[in-house]
Amino acid sequence: MTSGLSVGVEGTGAFAEQVGPGSWRVRYWTDDGVHGSLTGFTTREQARDKAAEIDVERRRGTFIDPAAGNLRLGEWAPRWLEALDVAEATESQYNSLTRKHIVPRWGESGVGDISGMDVHVWARNLRRAGYAESTVATIVKILSMMLADAADERLIVANPIRPCRRGRRRRERRREIVWATPEQALNAAATCGVWAGLMIVTAAWSGCRWGEICGLQTYRLSPRPRPDRGPVGDRS
Repeated sequence: MTSGLSVGVEGTGAFAEQVGPGSWRVRYWTDDGVHGSLTGFTTREQARDKAAEIDVERRRGTFIDPAAGNLRLGEWAPRWLEALDVAEATESQYNSLTRKHIVPRWGESGVGDISGMDVHVWARNLRRAGYAESTVATIVKILSMMLADAADERLIVANPIRPCRRGRRRRERRREIVWATPEQALNAAATCGVWAGLMIVTAAWSGCRWGEICGLQTYRLSPRPRPDRGPVGDRS
C-alpha cells in the first residue's frame, strides 16, 4: 500500500511519490500518455532530483523512457529484420545469423540491458568455439545495427557496442595469394578438356572472375583489346 505522499506537481511533469517507509519512486508521463514509474529511491531528495532531471530532459527533447528498454530483443529482432531493405542474399544471411546466434543468446534480454562488454565477451567465446573471425564480425555487426536502430527509435539512449580496445590487437596471418605463371595456366588448361581449358585460358589472360567467365557471351566480346576495357572488351 502506498502512502499517497507526492512531491511535485502531479499532472504537469515528473514527481516523487513515497511507496513505503524509506522507499520512494518517480512517476512521469510516457509518450503513450500514461504514468511510468522508476523505483528504488531511498530518500525523497533522490526521487525529487531524478524527477527534476526527467523534466529537464523532456524540455531538451532528450528524454528516453526507461521502460522502453525493457522490450526484449526477441521481439525487436523480427521488426528490425522486416524493415530491412538489402539484397536478397544479405537478408538471408542476416536472418540466418539472427536465428542461430543472436536470438538464442540475447532474445530474452531487454534491449536496454545489453552491454558492450557482455557482447565483446560473447564474441570472444564464439571465436574460441571455432567460428571464423569474419562470421563473428558479421554477427556482432548485425546486433550492433539492431541496437543502433533501437536508439534511433528512442528505445535506448545509445548503441552500447563500441570497438573493443581491451587486451592485445589480434593480428591474423593473411593467406598469400599465389599467381600462376603463363606456363602453369596452359598446363592446367591442357589437362581439363576443351571447354574448361578455354575458360581457364580466358580467365588467366583477361583477369575476369570465375562468375564473369561463366556468364560471358561471345556476341558481347570485342575482337580487339581496348585500353579502357582490357583484353576482353564488353560491347555494351
